[in-house]
Amino acid sequence: MTEKFEVGTVEVPEFEVVEEFTPPQDTQPYGCVQDVPLKAKIQRWGVELLWAHTPAYTGKILFRRGDPTYKGRVQYHFNKDETFYLLSGRCRLRWDAGDGQLSERIMVPGESVHIPRYARHSVIALEDCIFFEVSTPHFEDRQNVDEDYGVDGELDWHFKRPRTDMVVDVLQSIGAGKVEVVGYGKE
Repeated sequence: MTEKFEVGTVEVPEFEVVEEFTPPQDTQPYGCVQDVPLKAKIQRWGVELLWAHTPAYTGKILFRRGDPTYKGRVQYHFNKDETFYLLSGRCRLRWDAGDGQLSERIMVPGESVHIPRYARHSVIALEDCIFFEVSTPHFEDRQNVDEDYGVDGELDWHFKRPRTDMVVDVLQSIGAGKVEVVGYGKE
């Protein structure tokens, strides 16, 4: 049996906005349940909300702003192995299947993709998107390879400077209640 739910009815709990995610600590006593503090990172393309963070895996909700004029960054990860599920919106997924050329397809809600280590890829939000991502807990291990494909990944002016109000805008656009930005300088 399948059930439908509306993202707009979900209330997002309080969270801390951080400049960088830090590696997970294995401090949880064996067999004990522990609360996970939510942390958000403002990116030039939107917001990452970290909701699971262990030495074995990481879970995030990615809120990406749609911009069909953005050419996207082609990248790969040295250590990160990730799978993401597109909950809402449409995006363009590009990847190199090993022939030195970029293939692409449009993803729609309900589709999921596995991106293993070293897979060259790019994701471009054609409209506002919400992704669920589960990955190994590796941060900032990406290598941009735009030049290998003749891609100019330069960002439009409105993506160059992240704004703290973007967190509030994005979360309220999906129906979140009161959102307070904590621990991040206002710009």
